[in-house]
This record gives sequence, C-alpha cells and structure tokens, in this order.
Amino acid sequence: MSKNNFEEITYQEIFAHIKNKLKSNNLSIKKLSLNCDMDRRSIHRMLNGSREPKVNTLIRIIRDGLNMPLSEFFKDFD
Repeated sequence: MSKNNFEEITYQEIFAHIKNKLKSNNLSIKKLSLNCDMDRRSIHRMLNGSREPKVNTLIRIIRDGLNMPLSEFFKDFD
C-alpha cells in the first residue's frame, strides 16, 4: 500500500494493519489489551470500526500493545 503522506491513511487501513500484526505475531486482543493497559472491549470495538480512537490511543496500542516503534509500523504505508 503506497501513501504519499499520513493524512491519506484511513482508520480502517490502520485497524487492518494492527489486525495483521496481531495475527503475524500470534497475539490476541486480550494480550494486546494487557500490553497497553486498555480495556479489551474498547480495543475490540475500535478494531471493528465501532469506535474512532484518539491519536494517542493508537500510539499506545502500536508502541506498547504491539511493542513496535511507530516508524516500523508505518513503514508499510510508504
């Protein structure tokens, strides 16, 4: 997926990428929620598009939940 700037990346694309990272790292939403100290149901609703998160919530999920630097997570969008 090629994006010229981050403003073009949709929440749905970010959520899909988080789900792919969960699958490839064999992580459950429960483990993700424990890693980033967030409610499992909130993460589930967000990843299913029922809830739009704040930017700092996404950062926390990526950085702490997936244990991944933001630069590494977003390099796939270049």
